[in-house]
Amino acid sequence: MLVIGALLLGAGAVSATLMFRSNGQSHNVAVARSSPADSPILASPASPPSESPSPPAPTPTPSPSPSPSPKPPAAAPAPAPAPAPPPAAGLATRGMYRFTSTDFASMHSLGFNASTDGGIQDLGAAEASAGITGMVWVDAYSNTACTQTMTDSAIAALVQANVNAGRRGLRYQIGDEPTANGCNAAPAYAHMSAVVHGVDASAKTWVADDQFQSGNPIQAGLPMKGSVDILAFDVYPCRSGPCDFAAIDRAVQQIHAARVTNWEFIIQDFSSSPWRWPTPAEIQAQFDHWKNQGAIGYWVFAWDYQGQQVVNQAGNLAALRQLNP
Repeated sequence: MLVIGALLLGAGAVSATLMFRSNGQSHNVAVARSSPADSPILASPASPPSESPSPPAPTPTPSPSPSPSPKPPAAAPAPAPAPAPPPAAGLATRGMYRFTSTDFASMHSLGFNASTDGGIQDLGAAEASAGITGMVWVDAYSNTACTQTMTDSAIAALVQANVNAGRRGLRYQIGDEPTANGCNAAPAYAHMSAVVHGVDASAKTWVADDQFQSGNPIQAGLPMKGSVDILAFDVYPCRSGPCDFAAIDRAVQQIHAARVTNWEFIIQDFSSSPWRWPTPAEIQAQFDHWKNQGAIGYWVFAWDYQGQQVVNQAGNLAALRQLNP
């Protein structure tokens, strides 16, 4: 049942706090943010054929046995429990944040199929040539002023440029961690999503949400639910001491309670005080705490954050490869 659930729930979708765009946009946690890229929507796997029904058994000849005594009606069955989240088998989107590197071939060799800074506005063509799909950066929201910073017409023109280039169905990352400073960002994000869809109905809007980041205040519910097509939750658990994997478990519980369906997660693979490089085992442990919980994809932060190259962490490279069967 878990496998079938995965196929049915994960099939329709495709496709960080310390993320920073290479063009200078600052990330919520005081780190420079990399501009996300346009990641195309991956084709959903075909649903498995329905099992053929078994032929009916022949009707037996009744025997002249006496009629049984009437029995009291059976009690109504208890309601079935909520289905378990589908397994993570083959997450559709396996994304990598990048800042200045264009080594998309190496990313692809590790099993990644998506990256930031895509679309015709950035590196979409170079990414595509290496088998990577990009997610388009839309710098359209201020986390300090809590306002939309691009006009509707400017957002629409950005999407239209990709459509004109034959690139429909891309992902558009609108800003970054919009509720980090307490903004009530959901209405603005729902509006900007509608603008994107008005130009390309097959496009997907996406944003990183740091609601569950270690050290952030606990919020009830999930304020950004429904404001974009895909929410990506970042929890970076490895600081100076042991990794706080329980923070991931708490996030998963709250995501399930809010009944979010189209969501992804972002794992830590960088070092910047107070965060440290996770070990290969800690990379795997992060993934294990997220997997099989209903996510449709995941991202790694980051390939080259603040000039620190993940390619210089040989053990971590091997660990990343293991995440992408």
